[in-house]
Amino acid sequence: MLSKLPKILCGALALAVLLVVGVQLYVAYGKPYTLETVVSLEVQESFDVKGIVSREETVLDSRKSGAVDYLIHNGDKVAKNSVVAQMYPNEEDISNMSKVAQLEAELKTVQESQALGAAAGTQAASLTRQINSVNGEYVGALQGHEIEGIYELKNSFLSAFNRSQIVFENVSDFNARIDELKNEIAALRQKSGQSVSSVTAPVSGYFVNSADGFETLTNLDKAGQLTEQQIEEFFTMKKPEADETLTGKIITNAKWRYTAIVDASKAVLLKEGKKYNLLFQSAADEMVATEVISNSYNASQPTAVVVFETDRLSEKLVKLRLEEAQVVMQTHEGIKIPKSALHIVEGEDGPEKGVYIKYGQIMKFKLVDIIYENEEYFVSEDKETELERSKYVRIYDDVIVKGSDLYDGKPLS
Repeated sequence: MLSKLPKILCGALALAVLLVVGVQLYVAYGKPYTLETVVSLEVQESFDVKGIVSREETVLDSRKSGAVDYLIHNGDKVAKNSVVAQMYPNEEDISNMSKVAQLEAELKTVQESQALGAAAGTQAASLTRQINSVNGEYVGALQGHEIEGIYELKNSFLSAFNRSQIVFENVSDFNARIDELKNEIAALRQKSGQSVSSVTAPVSGYFVNSADGFETLTNLDKAGQLTEQQIEEFFTMKKPEADETLTGKIITNAKWRYTAIVDASKAVLLKEGKKYNLLFQSAADEMVATEVISNSYNASQPTAVVVFETDRLSEKLVKLRLEEAQVVMQTHEGIKIPKSALHIVEGEDGPEKGVYIKYGQIMKFKLVDIIYENEEYFVSEDKETELERSKYVRIYDDVIVKGSDLYDGKPLS
């Protein structure tokens, strides 16, 4: 009898282990319902096209010599005869002169803050608020890697801080720092070579720091005359060799055109005089509002040539040429819900589409208003009024996407 005891204990232990494993498996895989928290989504109905960008452009005659220091950004507006770049013997000279500009800005700030400091005593509270405000902007710019304008923010903070030193710390002046800055500037100027020459804009317009070789091949007038064959040839031909010695070009007209090859089934949807948004692959973060000014759609042809026009310019857009793009027909914003969650039930006024959600410890049926759908999910409009929101599914609802025998009011536990 005693010899059987270990076997009985082992059997009991094995049974206990099986029970624990079974419970764990049931908890992990035996849940009768699968929930998903629904969130908002923006969906674009669009189709792809390809084409060429045409502009009115004047190539600058100036040739690069040594190192070029561009004084403005691509897409910036320039006046006729304004200086757009300086040429120096080498890159070190440009770096030194950039530091000189920063130090001169700081010197000006220190001198101004010293002059204003004596009068700041009556504005102590305002000064403190200014320090806190600028400091917050400065930290935010650093965290967001927003390098543009960082030195201006730094100097704004420095100005307020210096004046606070005079008000709160009894600092009499900043002569030591002023002398130090003047010495640094003088040393850098002595170390740097002088600008060899300046690059000026021969006409007013929008600056681009390079030329791609297409400037003479197309323009606004030619954009409306291009055929599908010519556009295809632009994509397949050997690209014009860009002259790397050129200092850039000026876009003389803000208007530019995108001439695209469009499938006939899509071209029929594009109406002349109507506005459509374009998303270019090379500038995918910028939605470009355009107007269709020409559409060669013919029901007997498989494709059409469509000309879009816009006056939107930016640092990325001024560089576009041979481009693939998306034509955005509609944008839908609402609540994304898996198709498996959709149910149709009989309501007071006939069949109603909706989903079941977890509402406390019971199921609740919520209506949906489908504004877009594909094979995997649909988008329901996010209702605005409180009455509608009580009846319709809402963002962050826990929707039952898998389960059986679902009905309104059913206990979940």
